Amino acid sequence: MIECRHGLLLSLPHYIDEESMYKLFKNYPPTKERTFLVIQHDKSTNELILLNVASDEGDKKRLMFDDRYVSIYPFKPPFNRLSFARVDSVYFIEYFQELESAVLHEGGLLDEGQFKKIINQISQTSHVRFTKSDLLSCNNF
Repeated sequence: MIECRHGLLLSLPHYIDEESMYKLFKNYPPTKERTFLVIQHDKSTNELILLNVASDEGDKKRLMFDDRYVSIYPFKPPFNRLSFARVDSVYFIEYFQELESAVLHEGGLLDEGQFKKIINQISQTSHVRFTKSDLLSCNNF
Protein backbone atom coordinates (compact mmCIF):
# COMPACT_ATOMS: atom_id res chain seq x y z
CA MET A 1 0.00 0.00 0.00
CA ILE A 2 1.41 3.38 -0.99
CA GLU A 3 1.83 5.71 1.98
CA CYS A 4 3.30 9.06 2.98
CA ARG A 5 7.07 9.37 2.43
CA HIS A 6 7.15 6.91 -0.49
CA GLY A 7 8.79 8.01 -3.72
CA LEU A 8 7.10 7.31 -7.07
CA LEU A 9 8.38 7.31 -10.65
CA LEU A 10 5.62 8.54 -12.99
CA SER A 11 5.10 10.27 -16.30
CA LEU A 12 3.25 13.46 -15.44
CA PRO A 13 3.67 16.86 -17.08
CA HIS A 14 5.50 19.77 -15.52
CA TYR A 15 3.04 22.11 -13.85
CA ILE A 16 1.92 25.19 -15.78
CA ASP A 17 -1.60 26.06 -14.67
CA GLU A 18 -4.46 23.66 -14.22
CA GLU A 19 -6.40 24.42 -17.41
CA SER A 20 -3.37 24.70 -19.72
CA MET A 21 -1.70 21.65 -18.29
CA TYR A 22 -4.75 19.46 -18.59
CA LYS A 23 -5.20 20.45 -22.27
CA LEU A 24 -1.49 19.87 -22.90
CA PHE A 25 -1.65 16.50 -21.13
CA LYS A 26 -4.61 15.34 -23.21
CA ASN A 27 -3.00 16.36 -26.54
CA TYR A 28 0.68 15.64 -25.80
CA PRO A 29 1.11 13.06 -23.05
CA PRO A 30 4.49 13.24 -21.27
CA THR A 31 7.10 10.70 -22.23
CA LYS A 32 9.73 11.28 -19.52
CA GLU A 33 9.36 9.70 -16.10
CA ARG A 34 9.91 11.98 -13.12
CA THR A 35 10.11 11.42 -9.38
CA PHE A 36 7.41 12.40 -6.91
CA LEU A 37 7.04 12.30 -3.14
CA VAL A 38 3.78 11.05 -1.63
CA ILE A 39 2.71 13.56 1.01
CA GLN A 40 -0.72 12.04 1.69
CA HIS A 41 -2.81 9.00 0.78
CA ASP A 42 -6.37 10.22 1.23
CA LYS A 43 -8.44 7.06 1.48
CA SER A 44 -11.71 9.02 1.73
CA THR A 45 -11.23 10.43 -1.80
CA ASN A 46 -9.04 7.55 -3.06
CA GLU A 47 -6.32 10.02 -4.02
CA LEU A 48 -2.58 10.32 -3.58
CA ILE A 49 -1.25 13.81 -3.01
CA LEU A 50 2.22 14.33 -4.47
CA LEU A 51 5.04 16.82 -4.81
CA ASN A 52 7.43 16.84 -7.76
CA VAL A 53 11.01 15.99 -6.80
CA ALA A 54 13.89 17.31 -8.92
CA SER A 55 17.42 15.96 -8.79
CA ASP A 56 20.42 18.26 -8.69
CA GLU A 57 21.48 17.20 -12.21
CA GLY A 58 20.45 20.49 -13.77
CA ASP A 59 20.99 23.95 -12.41
CA LYS A 60 22.08 23.20 -8.84
CA LYS A 61 22.42 26.88 -7.87
CA ARG A 62 18.89 27.65 -9.04
CA LEU A 63 17.49 24.80 -6.99
CA MET A 64 19.46 25.78 -3.89
CA PHE A 65 18.40 29.43 -3.93
CA ASP A 66 14.85 29.13 -5.26
CA ASP A 67 12.37 29.11 -2.35
CA ARG A 68 9.97 26.93 -4.37
CA TYR A 69 12.37 24.02 -3.76
CA VAL A 70 13.33 22.37 -0.45
CA SER A 71 16.50 20.28 -0.40
CA ILE A 72 16.13 16.65 0.66
CA TYR A 73 19.04 15.26 2.66
CA PRO A 74 19.31 12.48 3.59
CA PHE A 75 17.59 11.49 0.36
CA LYS A 76 18.07 7.71 0.28
CA PRO A 77 15.63 6.06 0.50
CA PRO A 78 13.53 6.67 -1.57
CA PHE A 79 15.64 8.78 -3.96
CA ASN A 80 19.06 7.87 -5.37
CA ARG A 81 20.68 11.31 -5.41
CA LEU A 82 20.51 14.71 -3.79
CA SER A 83 17.02 15.98 -4.57
CA PHE A 84 14.74 18.97 -4.11
CA ALA A 85 10.99 18.88 -3.47
CA ARG A 86 9.00 21.54 -5.32
CA VAL A 87 6.62 22.89 -2.68
CA ASP A 88 4.50 25.33 -4.68
CA SER A 89 2.69 22.77 -6.88
CA VAL A 90 0.67 19.85 -5.58
CA TYR A 91 -0.51 16.92 -7.70
CA PHE A 92 -3.64 14.94 -6.85
CA ILE A 93 -3.86 11.56 -8.57
CA GLU A 94 -6.46 8.85 -8.34
CA TYR A 95 -5.08 5.83 -6.49
CA PHE A 96 -5.28 2.41 -8.16
CA GLN A 97 -3.43 -0.85 -7.55
CA GLU A 98 -1.11 -0.61 -10.57
CA LEU A 99 0.57 2.44 -9.02
CA GLU A 100 2.29 0.07 -6.57
CA SER A 101 4.75 -0.79 -9.36
CA ALA A 102 5.86 2.88 -9.48
CA VAL A 103 7.14 2.88 -5.87
CA LEU A 104 10.87 3.64 -5.67
CA HIS A 105 13.66 2.00 -3.68
CA GLU A 106 11.70 -1.17 -2.86
CA GLY A 107 9.23 0.80 -0.74
CA GLY A 108 11.82 2.61 1.37
CA LEU A 109 10.44 5.71 3.09
CA LEU A 110 11.93 9.18 3.24
CA ASP A 111 13.44 10.16 6.59
CA GLU A 112 10.65 11.44 8.87
CA GLY A 113 12.56 14.61 9.80
CA GLN A 114 13.08 15.48 6.13
CA PHE A 115 9.41 14.78 5.43
CA LYS A 116 8.30 17.17 8.19
CA LYS A 117 10.69 19.85 6.89
CA ILE A 118 9.13 19.58 3.43
CA ILE A 119 5.54 19.56 4.71
CA ASN A 120 6.19 22.72 6.72
CA GLN A 121 7.34 24.54 3.56
CA ILE A 122 4.39 23.68 1.32
CA SER A 123 2.65 26.71 -0.10
CA GLN A 124 -0.23 25.23 -2.02
CA THR A 125 -0.47 27.92 -4.65
CA SER A 126 -1.44 25.54 -7.42
CA HIS A 127 -2.72 22.03 -7.87
CA VAL A 128 -3.88 19.65 -10.57
CA ARG A 129 -5.81 16.35 -10.60
CA PHE A 130 -5.26 13.25 -12.74
CA THR A 131 -7.56 10.23 -13.02
CA LYS A 132 -6.66 6.58 -13.47
CA SER A 133 -7.35 6.76 -17.21
CA ASP A 134 -5.07 9.82 -17.50
CA LEU A 135 -2.23 7.95 -15.81
CA LEU A 136 -2.74 4.71 -17.72
CA SER A 137 -2.53 6.61 -21.02
CA CYS A 138 1.11 7.62 -20.46
CA ASN A 139 2.57 5.14 -17.94
CA ASN A 140 3.44 1.47 -18.36
CA PHE A 141 2.03 -0.36 -15.33
